[in-house]
Amino acid sequence: MSRLRHVQTAFVQDQFQVRTSFETEPYEAGWASEAIAFVYVRAAPAAPVPAPDANTGFAVRPALWVRAQISADGRRWIDDERLPGISQAGNYRLRLTHFGNWLRLVGETEGLSGDEHFVIDTYWVFKE
Repeated sequence: MSRLRHVQTAFVQDQFQVRTSFETEPYEAGWASEAIAFVYVRAAPAAPVPAPDANTGFAVRPALWVRAQISADGRRWIDDERLPGISQAGNYRLRLTHFGNWLRLVGETEGLSGDEHFVIDTYWVFKE
């Protein structure tokens, strides 16, 4: 007899504006065997031809870097999977297994100026 898998979806952030950095609330998910983080980028800064960075001479495009963090106790965090730098609106995901008990997403931006920001929605989907 087949068993129905337990699934839980957690809506984490809605139209959250990221200017510098962020971290989501931690989720206790030790019961789950897999987790998928969904990051929906609703808006990204326009990407004009970027000016060269003063230190390196290389052009820096606005980017959002998002990674999952894992924790045994919900207080001390270890970096896990990471998305490649995001520079445009779109839908992105991270798949995780073997993550212990607690999960959260963290992120930073680079190359933004003035009022520029990313607008994101984030979700966790957990499966037993």
